[in-house]
Amino acid sequence: MLGGLSLPQSIVAAGSSATPMELSQDETFAAYYNYLMEQRQQEIEFTRSDAHRMLIETHRKSVSATEELLVTKELIALHGVAVPKTQVNINHTNGTVVHKNDYRTLPDDKLHEMIGADVTDLEPELIDYDESADG
Repeated sequence: MLGGLSLPQSIVAAGSSATPMELSQDETFAAYYNYLMEQRQQEIEFTRSDAHRMLIETHRKSVSATEELLVTKELIALHGVAVPKTQVNINHTNGTVVHKNDYRTLPDDKLHEMIGADVTDLEPELIDYDESADG
């Protein structure tokens, strides 16, 4: 069978006048066809070492700093050298855990509850100001 062609197309390309049914009954063809199918199903062995070698070769052939940077990033990812991004969570005394960026979206009453503040403490009140006391 020719690569990329169906069985009938392969027969025509090979110059044979046999039909697919006739070929499937031919023992030699069936054995060869089964061999090719087995070869196709074998797993390709590609190791980290192979990937590293290919990336180093690509880095050597790069023509710009951008290409070098992209290959370097791939090498870092391949070897797990990058520092993992950590998520900062803040544990509160009342047992809740909140991600640091979530504070922006929390309602005021929830924030007050988390710090143990009474919301009424924050109500504005009128203060008499005596200008003569400033002196």
